[in-house]
Amino acid sequence: MARSDNSPTRVTKTLAGSDRAHNASSNQPGKPAVLIRRARLEDEPHIREFTRNTFEWGDYVADAFPEWLENGYDVYVAEVDGIPVGVTCVAYYAEDEAWFQGIRVKQEMRRMGIASKLTEASIAAARERGVRLCRAHIDADNYKSQGLATTMGFHKAATIAEFTVRVAGNVSAVPDGSAHEA
Repeated sequence: MARSDNSPTRVTKTLAGSDRAHNASSNQPGKPAVLIRRARLEDEPHIREFTRNTFEWGDYVADAFPEWLENGYDVYVAEVDGIPVGVTCVAYYAEDEAWFQGIRVKQEMRRMGIASKLTEASIAAARERGVRLCRAHIDADNYKSQGLATTMGFHKAATIAEFTVRVAGNVSAVPDGSAHEA
């Protein structure tokens, strides 16, 4: 069913013991050899190039990438013939939780198992840190990412309503919780 808003969907995956195998082998006919490795700052120009038109408004990933590295998050790139063609980040905001964010694959390299390989690497990294729960927010109309999450063992945990307000002038909150123009 189509939704008229872009409310994110929260998906989760519980990590316990060994996970079922997610084998997206690069040795399959028609699929390139893919190397998943830790990201480096020098990957940024490639990431900036393949993420600049992800959405109508652009993308935040290239700007966030250096910060992800500085913060010590697990950041991975998928490399084909020595060139980064995919990226993802695993952030740790709580000791036993991981947040998967910013998974991107160069448009002409999609549908080749690269996002699955990046997700497998992310799950393995989270498991190595002792994480028990992995989470991600996915736009409600991003059916491809929702499909990937489901395939990788995530389940829908919530639909989140996002509220915004445009503020003109000086607005202040008053004790009863209402707002008025100052």
